[in-house]
Amino acid sequence: MVCVKRIAVLALLAVGCRKEATQAPDAAAVPVAAVAAVDGGFVLTPALLDGYLRYQRASQGITRSLDGGTYDRAERDAAALKASGLSGDEVVRLDEMVSSVIARRMVTQLAANPEFMPDLAAMGQALNPEQKKHMEEAMAAFKQQQQQARELTDERKRFGTQNIDVLLSREAEVSKAWAEMMGMAPPPAAPR
Repeated sequence: MVCVKRIAVLALLAVGCRKEATQAPDAAAVPVAAVAAVDGGFVLTPALLDGYLRYQRASQGITRSLDGGTYDRAERDAAALKASGLSGDEVVRLDEMVSSVIARRMVTQLAANPEFMPDLAAMGQALNPEQKKHMEEAMAAFKQQQQQARELTDERKRFGTQNIDVLLSREAEVSKAWAEMMGMAPPPAAPR
């Protein structure tokens, strides 16, 4: 049940992400009491993030230790949930937040890769003045989108700045857990 929701959220986020991300402050510097309630009052604490990572490890461990189908998917999820100490709602909210941030990071890294970016100087030479003006406007909008993506502007509005900061304080672990859940190689470290 949690898995189906998770897959749907991940698919939507992977399709919808177009922006980049930025570096997070140390979670230890974010007092739990100062975390603003956003996203329906959900407040991410380091303890909840620990539980989420336990859930991911337990889920992956159970999946890898299957002996001919002893567990069905619901039993695996229930066992991982129990091992994490989280509720199903907390896992769904954390999956949403993690998927949104990690997918944004991955798209950001792709957009920063010169192999995927056109040679704008060469393109500009072939354009007339009006086309150049439109291209400059489009590039300005694109650069603004990239900046918002690097800063995780949309994610911070949706989930709360402090929640994102707590998540990013353990970005490498969270990215690795997310990639394992998705059956992918871990994404490279985000540029700082």
